[in-house]
Amino acid sequence: MSHRDWTRRELLKWGLGTVATTAALEGLGNILHVPGWHKLLGGSSLPNPHWSIKDSFECTRHLGRMGSAAQLAALLQLQEAAAQSENDPWVLITVKVFDQTHAPLVFALGELDTADPLRNTNQEGQVKTSNVADANHFATRMASNATRQHLTAQGIKSLSQNPRLAKLRFNEWFGSRLLNGTYDGVVTKAAGNVFGYTNYVGAFPEDVAIQVGLGVQPMDNIPVHQLFLGKMRRDLCDLAHFAALKGLVNSPLGITGFMMGENYDSNGSMLNNVVLSGLSAADNAKFDVSGRSLSQIVANIDQSLNDGFGDYRDKNTSNLTYLFDKLSISSPQRRSALLDNRQKVKNSITQMNALGTLERTSHIASPAAEIANRQAFFENGTYVERAAQQEFLSQCAFVAETMKIDTLPYRNFSLFLNLNDLDGSNIDNPTNGSTSFRANSLNYVEGMRQLAMGLNMLARSISGKNALIVVVTDGGRSVNMGDGSGPGIAMLMGPKKAGYLDDALHGPMDRINAPDNATNRDFIADLGNKSTGLPWTTGSSVAGDIWGLCDNFGSRVTGMQVNMGDWQVGALQFMAEKQRRNVIAPELGRYVRFKRRA
Repeated sequence: MSHRDWTRRELLKWGLGTVATTAALEGLGNILHVPGWHKLLGGSSLPNPHWSIKDSFECTRHLGRMGSAAQLAALLQLQEAAAQSENDPWVLITVKVFDQTHAPLVFALGELDTADPLRNTNQEGQVKTSNVADANHFATRMASNATRQHLTAQGIKSLSQNPRLAKLRFNEWFGSRLLNGTYDGVVTKAAGNVFGYTNYVGAFPEDVAIQVGLGVQPMDNIPVHQLFLGKMRRDLCDLAHFAALKGLVNSPLGITGFMMGENYDSNGSMLNNVVLSGLSAADNAKFDVSGRSLSQIVANIDQSLNDGFGDYRDKNTSNLTYLFDKLSISSPQRRSALLDNRQKVKNSITQMNALGTLERTSHIASPAAEIANRQAFFENGTYVERAAQQEFLSQCAFVAETMKIDTLPYRNFSLFLNLNDLDGSNIDNPTNGSTSFRANSLNYVEGMRQLAMGLNMLARSISGKNALIVVVTDGGRSVNMGDGSGPGIAMLMGPKKAGYLDDALHGPMDRINAPDNATNRDFIADLGNKSTGLPWTTGSSVAGDIWGLCDNFGSRVTGMQVNMGDWQVGALQFMAEKQRRNVIAPELGRYVRFKRRA
């Protein structure tokens, strides 16, 4: 269906019909004055109306101010207008991981056994650094003895036993949790292993590609622990904002931003997750969306919709029939479809309320699983450590729940995983002893555990859909967990099919495959320790199969470092290509071209 702009008169006529009450007309009129929404409801000639880059929390709150008929009409019309595109709807899920990451917690790095690079007789990947003593290994040297033993037993130093993940250099500890979505990585979905997420986790889908970026640099001249390091370019905005601005992701209810707690452990000016919207140096810190806890978002949706669109009377009752007749929906088939979808929204909000409760619930499966399961909470002027809550996991489940609604009223998400600012502390420590930051920060072990489980949920939710999951970080930790400006970890997940995406590993292979000896062992440490001298060596320059770091004309370049913005511009370029839009990269410079599936 080709795109067209809707006039205000047409919207009122379609949405409310000739029998609408004056109050209902006034109700819909109120929304016309909400910043951004009038661009849609009054018609717009912009490439993408500005409503799709507003805060979904605020959009939903304004919907709740109107009467039943007008409220339902407005929400349905938002979905109707969003469908007036010549392209299939795309969904973007951005996962921000702060403060910094540590590659050896996720990947088995070092020289492979040339005799059998992926397997030995014990079905574990052979990486020569696995022979390094726990106290010296990059993944375990900064940890308590109990955590070292636990991580080693769980395969932190070995390649994943899954051949697909082994080729991407995931370790067994992280990889098993990514594959199964369970707390301990095993297939069994017992209550103590998946908590309240039985319906969201399971086998990682074969039709979702995984691409990994190692040695991904932060942007120059921005201090560590800054949300600005999650932007696409120094003087640009977040990926979520730019994708909406360019019309690549049209979310009927705007961008949904999440938060763990009230603040994150930052020494910057932004204390909670925001979606930065500044398009120049002058407005560098401007933002449209402020992250909130899941319980706040769910309560807002439930409260806003409960008296109107979410007035959950059975669809066979006369009251509901009268409401829909009042909207003058003449097509019986369309009317039936809307009623069915309304029931799906009802079911989803019921599940969302359950997720809002789970968010503040600690998850401990068994005494053995308590290893490094800790989170810090700021109370009465000091930190208190407890078993970790499910804040990030509940964000992922919320996204999965919204993906079940046919019209996809939510299509643009900014998730937030809050890790402790270590300052040289152990990876199983949820606080560095400071009381200056009011943050619900996880220790690094629990943070990466939840990241693996959450990505499993998200990947399952986008299976069979036009959707991307983009993981961005603000840099990497040194081998001794010190602050620095080293490279971080990036990931991309999306449709794995012909002409779309395939699995791929991006990075400096000399560091990833560094030989295990006293001199070269520091090469592996460079993946979290250095900000220079880490050019990528992966990719292809073969015509028809170009992937890796590319210049702004799509030609592969070598010998250059890659930053987190290049990874995000690559995601934009991919969505633009699939939607037959002008390629985004020329105006933004170099980008990562993701590997395509033949």
